[in-house]
Formats: sequence, C-alpha cells, structure tokens
Amino acid sequence: MEIPVHSRGKFVGLSAMQALPLVVLLGFAIKLPAQVTVVGTPLLTTADTDTACRPNTSAPPVTRFLSTDPFITLRVRMAGLTVGDTILVVFTDPKGDDHQHATEFPVKISDELICVSTSPSQIIRAGAGSWAVWAHLKGQTAPLFPMIAFTVQAAGGQTASTAAAPPMGPDPASMSLEDTMNAVVDTINSIGRMEYKASNTNNAGIRAVTSQVLEKSNARANTANCRLDYHLLKMTDGVTTASEENWFLFRNTQKMQHGTSGETEPRFTFIRMVFPNGSVDFGAFDEAVVTRLGKLLSRAANLCGAKLE
Repeated sequence: MEIPVHSRGKFVGLSAMQALPLVVLLGFAIKLPAQVTVVGTPLLTTADTDTACRPNTSAPPVTRFLSTDPFITLRVRMAGLTVGDTILVVFTDPKGDDHQHATEFPVKISDELICVSTSPSQIIRAGAGSWAVWAHLKGQTAPLFPMIAFTVQAAGGQTASTAAAPPMGPDPASMSLEDTMNAVVDTINSIGRMEYKASNTNNAGIRAVTSQVLEKSNARANTANCRLDYHLLKMTDGVTTASEENWFLFRNTQKMQHGTSGETEPRFTFIRMVFPNGSVDFGAFDEAVVTRLGKLLSRAANLCGAKLE
C-alpha cells in the first residue's frame, strides 16, 4: 500500500520493523556511515511541511495522532549530505508492513532540514494503533536515527475501517436522473479542498516545487437543463490564480477519461469530462471516490442524451 506523502527536502522509503518505545536523542549529533550526521532530535508533529521546515520554527513533538489531525510530519536535520543523495523514509504499520513513497529532491547544501508528511486519515486505513517511522540513505541499510514510535487512533468513535470512508450509495446504473445529479453534487462537495506539492523540471534541468490548492465547491445541479454549476478555486504558493463560477451541460459530454496526477505529493486520481470546447477534471486523493464519481457522471451524461465514445 502506498500512502500519500507531502514532502519538503529530500527523502524516499524503508524496511520492516515493529513499533518500539520512542527513543529521544538529547540534542547531540550521531555519527553515521558516509559521514552523514543527524543533528539534534528528529521528531513528529502535526504541522505541515512548510511550517515544520521553517529554520526558526520550534515544532512541538507529537507521538499520538487522531484520524482528524491534518498531518503526521517527520522533521529531521541532516549534516554531511552531498548533491544527489536520496533519503528513504518508511512508515511501518501495526502489522509490520512498510508503506513507502519515493520522492527525490537534489541536495544543495550539506546541512539540510528535511520534512516529510502524510495524512492520518490515509494511514489509518492500514490499521489504527502503533506505527513507527525511520530513514536511511539509498543504497545503505544503516538507520539514520532510531525508529520513532507513534500511535494513530480514529476520532469520533470511528473504527479504522470506517474512518474517512468514501461516500457510498446504490449502483449508479439503476439511479434516476434526479438521484444521480444529487449524488454527483454530494460527492463533489464532499471532496473539499485539496492541498499538494507539484514538481516541474524546466529545459535547463532545474526542478521547482510549488504548493498547490485546488477546490471545487458549492456544486449544484439543474436537472431540467442537465446542467452542473460549481465554484473553482486554484492557488499557487498562497497566491490565488483562479476563483470563478463554472458550469457545463451533461448532454455535451463526448467522453470520460480516468487519469493520475503527474509529479505531485501526494498523488491523486481524477475523472476528465471531455466536451467539444474543452474539458473538466474532478480529482480526489481517494481513488474509490473518483471511481464512484466517474460512474455517476457517466450515468448523468447518458441520461441527459450524451453520446459517449
């Protein structure tokens, strides 16, 4: 199982281990192979990667997380890294299975603050209880620091199997147009705001990472006209690039396409509705939600008279 991971700095995956008591490093450096040193105390926090990795930020350590917490972020400072080094980070679940995500960032300085995060609502699907995280250099097996144990529990009386579960309902193939349109609206509005990192490499080989926000909200349907309206919000590094009302007619749909985001952290899947004059994407981090939304959108398009390819 791959767990979506937000990241800032340079890292990647790990190997199996059981959750052990938290080992605290009392602010001193540990010498490791290849002259790489972990400086200070690696810790976990609920802050996002941008906040946790600010040089003068003192993130409070956390070892107990709820499924409603925004992030589980590992913060660690490395010294002695060289350009091209890759750090592997792995989250190990209560069963001892590893969940890793590979992302490479070029190391530019020898003393680098690294932060990598994932979502509690995502990892709890692999099991609530005792987890652990540790890291090593790619091509080596020696851990960079003793594993950090932490727990993840469901909030609000949920169990791990029901936490953040995708919206369910009847088979779209048997639904009326009104029920289908209402289900489309409910599903789109349930996705909420998506925040992720996007990477882009230009022709000179320089890689840039930006913080992105994507949200489609206030969806509403007009069954009589087979029309869907919604508000689109896009932001890049905190700057709003789009905030507008959009709409389309289901009868104009030509085809439906299923895709996966490119160089983003975390990755997400999307359904693309193709029209004669353009296309509209609806994405989510939960693939089950996207799959169901795709069926609902296709059902609405067919009931509205579209001739899908």
